[in-house]
Parts: sequence; C-alpha cells; structure tokens
Amino acid sequence: MTLSYRNDFTLFAMLVLLKYGVMFLLTGSFYAPVHDNLDSDVVYSVVAGDFWRSGFDPAVFDVFAGGSTKWYYYTQSFSPQTIFYTIFSPQIAYLLNELLGLIIAYAGMRLLLGELIGNHKSARLFACLFAFSISFSTYGLGLHGAPYLLWLMFRARGMNWLAWGFVVLLGLSSNLAMHGVFLPGVLIALLLMTRHKVNVSRAILITIVYVAMTAVQSGGIIYAILMDEPSHRTAWPLITSLASPSKIVSEITESILILDKSYHAIYLPGIFVLFWLVAGFTSKGSGIKRATFWAFLFLFFVGASSAFLPAYIEYIPSALRSIQFERLGLFSIVVFVCLAAMIHANSRARLARGFLWVGFWMYVVIVGLASTGLNPSNLEKSLTPAQLAQAKQLFRAKEYKRILSNEFFGENGINPASFIKGIPTFENHFRPAYFACLKDRLPKGRVLSIGLDPMIAPYHGSSVIDGYHNFYPLSYKQEFRDVIANQIAGSERDLAYYDDWGSRLISFVINPDELKIDFNAAKKLGATVVLSAFPLQDKNLSALAPQCSEQGGLYAYKISAP
Repeated sequence: MTLSYRNDFTLFAMLVLLKYGVMFLLTGSFYAPVHDNLDSDVVYSVVAGDFWRSGFDPAVFDVFAGGSTKWYYYTQSFSPQTIFYTIFSPQIAYLLNELLGLIIAYAGMRLLLGELIGNHKSARLFACLFAFSISFSTYGLGLHGAPYLLWLMFRARGMNWLAWGFVVLLGLSSNLAMHGVFLPGVLIALLLMTRHKVNVSRAILITIVYVAMTAVQSGGIIYAILMDEPSHRTAWPLITSLASPSKIVSEITESILILDKSYHAIYLPGIFVLFWLVAGFTSKGSGIKRATFWAFLFLFFVGASSAFLPAYIEYIPSALRSIQFERLGLFSIVVFVCLAAMIHANSRARLARGFLWVGFWMYVVIVGLASTGLNPSNLEKSLTPAQLAQAKQLFRAKEYKRILSNEFFGENGINPASFIKGIPTFENHFRPAYFACLKDRLPKGRVLSIGLDPMIAPYHGSSVIDGYHNFYPLSYKQEFRDVIANQIAGSERDLAYYDDWGSRLISFVINPDELKIDFNAAKKLGATVVLSAFPLQDKNLSALAPQCSEQGGLYAYKISAP
C-alpha cells in the first residue's frame, strides 16, 4: 500500500495539535514534563541563552549553586539548540525545540521503516508512535535522531555533504553519556533483528563522527573530569558487591516488563512491550520470531548491565564510571517500534496481530494521556490532602466502588480549576505573576527554596544557593550540607539521597512544622531570602512582600540570622 506525503503531514499535524493544543486551550500555556526538564534542563537552556546574548560571559552561570559552577559544566553552553533560547522567550524556544525534535524523530523513523519494510502503511503509523513517545528534547536530540543515523547506515545510496552536515549537527545537539555511547548498541541490535545489509565502513565512520560530536557537546564535563576537578560525583560510592539473586532477577524482569531503565526522556510505557514480544513469538514467520528473540535479548542485556554493574564497574576507567550504561534502555523504543512495524507489515497470524494491537493501543493511551498532561498524577492534585487521604484509605480497603460512587464525588467533587492549576505547564510551574510582583522587592543576595522546585528562582534570574545539577564541585556539596544537616539527620533515606548521590541541592523540608534548616549556614553561602511553598514560622525569618503571595501562592522571607 503506497502512502502520500499529504497523509503523512495530516496525521503528524493532527498529533502536534493534540499534544500541545489541549493544554493551551485549557490553561493558555504549554504542558511540559517536570522531571529533568522544567526542573533543570529548561532552566540551564535559559541561562545558556543569556550566556550567548552576553557575548559568552561566564558570569551568567553564577546564578546556580552559590556561584560555584562553571560555564563548561553545562552541555547547553554551546549546543545548537541554545540558539532558540537566545532569540525567543523560554516558552516559545521550548516549543520550537520540541517541534524540531518531533520532525527529526518522525522523518528518521519513517525513512528507517521504509528501508526495513518498504512503503507500507506501518511506516507512517509507527513513525508517529515513535516520535510522540519521546517526552522532551532538552536532553538533546540523540534519541530523536537515532533512526535517521541508522537509515544512513542501511541505505544503498552513499553520503553527500548535506547528510554529513546532519550527522554533525545531531551530534552537537546530543549528549555523550545519554546518547552517543549507545548508538553502536542499537545498530548491533537492529542488524541482528533484521539481518539487513549495512555498509560497514560507512556505519563505522558515521558512528565515529557522531560520537565525536557528542563528545564536543559534552566537552566541558569531559575536560573537568580529565583535569581531575573534584565533583559531587567523586563521592559516589563504588558498589562492588552483587545484589541478591532475587534482586538481580527483579532488575532484569523489570527491564523486560516495564522498561524501567528507560524513564529518562521517554514516557513510561507500562507493559505494552510484553504484548509485542508475545505477538512476535506467536507469529508464523521465522524471520519475525528471530527478530523478536533479539529484541528480547536486547532488553535482557539492559537489565543485566544494571544488575551486574558491581561485577564490572571497577574495571571501567574512573572517568566513565558515572555513565549509567543501563541507559541503553532509552533506545528500546527504537528497537521495539521497528519490531512492531515488522510484525504489522509481515505477519498474518490472527493471534499475533491481536497481541500487537493490544500493546499498540495500550501504548497509545499511555502516551496520549502523559504527553497532554491529562494523567492520574495531575488528577490527584484536584483533591485536597484530606480528600486524597480518604480516597487512599478506601483504595487500601479495596472499596473501589465507593471511590467511584456518586456519594464520594458528591462529597469530594473534583475541582476542575484545581486540576488545571496542578498541571505542570510553564505558567503553573514557574509562577511568572508572583515573580513579577516580587522582582523589585528582593534584597541583594541569593535565594533558598523550601517546599518548591529550587530552579524556579534562577529561571527568573534570581541567584540561588540550591538547585538540581548533574555536575558541580564536591567542596560545595560539603558546604551546602551544613545548611541541611539537621533536616536530614533523622532520615536514612534523605542521608543516602544526599550523601551518596547529591545531585539535588534541596532543603528536604516537606512539613513546615519540622523546619530544621540552619539559616546561619545558608547566609554564609550568600542566601538572604527564603522562598517557600507554605507559610513558615522561625525566629530567623521575617515576612517579605506578603502582598505578592496572592499572585502565586508562594511566600517570601528575609533571613535575619546573625
């Protein structure tokens, strides 16, 4: 069945409107995932845009972590994607970057599937599924561009200067540790699955150029590691003892059933992959069964690489130990979309196609709800804490009908305004109205955030002593620990979270009645203001600009510690 490009464009455009239009119509702002996106990489990109506009003045990065981080710690510093944040407002820059990522992902997978299964209707269908499965592009475009790079390796026609230019730009817009080092693994998996011919010398050269460009994009961090600059990662414990056999089995099983090692930058797909595996194994063609076996082995290897990490980590060069090699699982979506398209195009077994469509529609629902923000985690925000506790109590008692009853909703009717306000759009997450009110009322100095994302303040240009950082000096981690030492002292979980990992410089305050922050230590790091998600009572704090709280539900305090 042949496809017209008009059909391709129509379907793609409709999905773009669905992904971004629903939330824009409801809220007047664009929905975006928070984790490793709004709470970090988007803010890094905003500051990197300031870096470009200032003529590459490294001082702009002083807004983060008490001024301890350097411009080359951030992979956005020279990424081509940063040009959007240099020219446009953050929200428009984010949207343009997302659209670019979607186009690259769709076009690349469309070409790759055309090479693998011909111009079948599956090519358009599953190319869309792949493109809209990727939850954000601020990490880089390596996952988006992987199908295009693979297509260049597989196609019979050679390379021209334009194709090489795309390889270079994709590399410069990708992350070495998240994308670059894993491209060979995906290539090997697809070769084993499809037995497709590949120009070996071209594949090697494309891989070398691409990985080299991702190394350039991540060059600042590589430089810091080679110069032996002690970072917070230096303190990560080197675990060399294997977990229990049950834990190892659990790691591998989770990798196969729920792709749990793939949660960065793709939407959690639940157990849809299990149905696609069953579809492949119940297909009659030996080629499909072979492809399914290698796809299964790919996931098994991802799980095993995590489960058996203690057995081989000491043999890895120290500069590479902080790379989480199980993140190869990010690219499982490439492998399984190709597998599903092959099953759809080549298998006529009724049982196999039934399992294929169950998995397909399960994934469509998950991606649709997650990508538009209409998901259960946002729904729970429409209930008050008391109402939510009542719902959880009924759930634990297995009284599911009461939760869905008219009686429960009559008492605790969902508040649409609260639901919309709880969805993490740019407007809801960054609270621009509050910061516009606060802007001229802040004293000089830095901000400490309590009960809210510490990257909101630097998004608005305020310097902070906290934040989320993939790479920052070990000495600052030790200094910030003085601020939160009493707060985390009674929690083994929080102690391990900060001392063993420490990528999040946060206050750890979740209950205002248990406030144990050392404000004197915070002041030594330059903090003069506390921003809080809830009212605070402390002798070292005095209310600041209370009239602004009505604009965004936040509270500001001046630190008066000696």
